Order: sequence, then C-alpha cells, then structure tokens
Amino acid sequence: MGFFDDLETSVEDIPTGFGLPIGTYPVILSEIKRHKKEDGTKSNILTFTVDTANDEDARSGKEDIWLTVPVKGDKNAAVYASIAKSTFLSIGVPLEDMAKPGWDIWEEREKYVGVEGVLKVTAGNKGYTKKAFTLNAEESGVSEMAGNVPAEKTEVQFDPNNW
Repeated sequence: MGFFDDLETSVEDIPTGFGLPIGTYPVILSEIKRHKKEDGTKSNILTFTVDTANDEDARSGKEDIWLTVPVKGDKNAAVYASIAKSTFLSIGVPLEDMAKPGWDIWEEREKYVGVEGVLKVTAGNKGYTKKAFTLNAEESGVSEMAGNVPAEKTEVQFDPNNW
C-alpha cells in the first residue's frame, strides 16, 4: 500500500502547512481578532478568506496575518509598528486615523472586514511565506467609508525572517 493510498482525499487536495499554498488569490478580509499570549504579548490577527466566487481555479482557504502590538522598550517594536502600519494602509486605513491617540483597529474592525483584494503568497526563508495584499479600492467600498485610501492599489510585503 502506498503512503497516501488509504486517504479519501486526493494528494492534490491535502493542505500543506498553515494558510494558503504559494499562489495569488482573490480574497476578502473576513475577520479581525485579538490574541494575547501567555507572556502578555498582544496581537491582532487579520484573516483573509479566498473569495471563491471570484477565484477562477475554484480554490478555498484562509490566510492569517499576525500583527504584534508594538510595546515601548521591546527590541522589535519598530519592526512590529512598521509591519502593522503597512498592513493597515494596505486594507485602506487612513494614516490620520492611525495617528489618533487611542486608535485601535479592533474598535474599527467593522469598517474593514469585507474589504476585497488580492493576496499573493510567495516562498520565504526557513519554510515561512511572504504575503502581499493589494486592495481593490473600487470594489471594497473603503474609499467611501475611510476617506483617504492609499494609491488605488497598495502592495505590502511581509517576511517575518527579514526584520
């Protein structure tokens, strides 16, 4: 008997690792969650779900982007802040909103859940993947809701190994 012979699922349909395989996907920002680790580290998790109605290859799945809340004195605070700012801009959050004291994506999640775009997943170092989200500003409705949307399409590269 072969290694995968006992499965009802074809080898092509077996997911590999976490999230989406390498490729380009039409996605919808489907959820924004909060997470707190045992050590007190706080994060926001943005979940992008493949827009199956617009995917020519009829794929499905989800990809999470973790954004660690920067904390003064943390050696990686500047990196966390940079990644979060780029991500928030890519989903249509205006810079002036982020600059307001006390601003939190969690409090405004309903404005951004549902934005549409394209997520490109590429190979990174040590088995990680890089993710680049491009906002479809015209289709998402963010420009009417949020005011200033960055250039019509904004691409952001994420690579946790190249900080």
